[in-house]
Amino acid sequence: MADERRDGQPLSAGVSIGAALAAALLPFTPLPESLAAASPPPAIASDAGSSKSTEIRGPLEELLLGTLQAQADVGPSELITPITRDYAAPADLQPRRRLPVEQKYVEQTQQPVDTTKPSRTVELLGGPGASPGRLSEFQRQYSLFKAGLEETAKFDFKEAEGIFTEIIDSYETPKAKESERARFMLARAYTDRGNTRVSLGELNKALVDYSCAIEYAPDEADFWLNRAIACEQKAEQSLTSSLQFANQWYKEALEDYEHALVLKPSDPRLYANTGEILTLLEDFDAALEKFRQASALAPSNVAYKARIALLDAQLGDVRRSHFIINDIVRRSPDYWEMVLAKSMLDWNVGRFAEGAYLYDISVQENPLLLDDRHLVRDLRWPPYFVEGLRNLRMAGEKNRALEKVLFFETPQEFY
Repeated sequence: MADERRDGQPLSAGVSIGAALAAALLPFTPLPESLAAASPPPAIASDAGSSKSTEIRGPLEELLLGTLQAQADVGPSELITPITRDYAAPADLQPRRRLPVEQKYVEQTQQPVDTTKPSRTVELLGGPGASPGRLSEFQRQYSLFKAGLEETAKFDFKEAEGIFTEIIDSYETPKAKESERARFMLARAYTDRGNTRVSLGELNKALVDYSCAIEYAPDEADFWLNRAIACEQKAEQSLTSSLQFANQWYKEALEDYEHALVLKPSDPRLYANTGEILTLLEDFDAALEKFRQASALAPSNVAYKARIALLDAQLGDVRRSHFIINDIVRRSPDYWEMVLAKSMLDWNVGRFAEGAYLYDISVQENPLLLDDRHLVRDLRWPPYFVEGLRNLRMAGEKNRALEKVLFFETPQEFY
């Protein structure tokens, strides 16, 4: 919950582990998928004299420590990625995904590269007969990054992953780590490769890549944001097996979002994303404050106002919530999520015909709104509205006479 946070301080469970990864993973070996367990990680106990102490690690730290242990225990050729079953929602209920932040090109660095072996850059710039030694460092890096982003744009994520791996393998040297420009270039390569691995569904590998990027460039907010998004997706995968483990991943995401906020306090999307995680963790007061901050930075964003209205009702200020939602629906009559929220509020205050009619048209226009899982998992609705809609549906089922109002009679004024 929010009381576990340390306000104003950069937070991340994986920073120190990322430092170890940056030093140890040379050359980098992909993480086996089996290292992320589908159940909560066990507490690690240790004996200290006659007393016993217990160290509780978060799932991200467990994953990164497992990667280091795998590197120490087995060689790269011995790492086997088993077939694992990832949760997939029905096609009509796929969760809304936030995408990693926009990828960018990197600046030129002055670090040397092995020019004796064939490179994809040669094929791009001069064909097989071109001389690698004639390519400047800027041309080499720019062309590789450009090629990787082009393959990503064509949805050839496996090819893009290989290109970004080539950048990492070519430039990740002890000398390169001493240059600020080279470190940022490597950080960008790691985060771009992490983005492709997210698209390939390889979240464990993506989390390791994002952690390496953070270690190379800890002051870049986008890298923290990308890892937070990946942690959210790990949480969603865990929902079907363990709510407790899912909440642990949500807390990992929360820490990364808060660290990004320290670095980029004027970005409203970071406040909104943090507010959504806090809503899922049922810290509604803190979530409301984050959405108010997001709305203050982006006053024209209707979605932030909608979240404020939902949380106001959750915290007991139903009258203010109803007023905000009425205004949103009046200005955006096709905002079906808010039309549905208004239907529940209208029903609760005794406007049964209006509430039933609004409920009917909102679920007809967007059938996903019939599913409570969609409301909680994807739209991040608080319990007050989810329970209110269930009561509305139960009332409709018990009173068959309501069907005539629900499907055939339209009140003259319902806004």
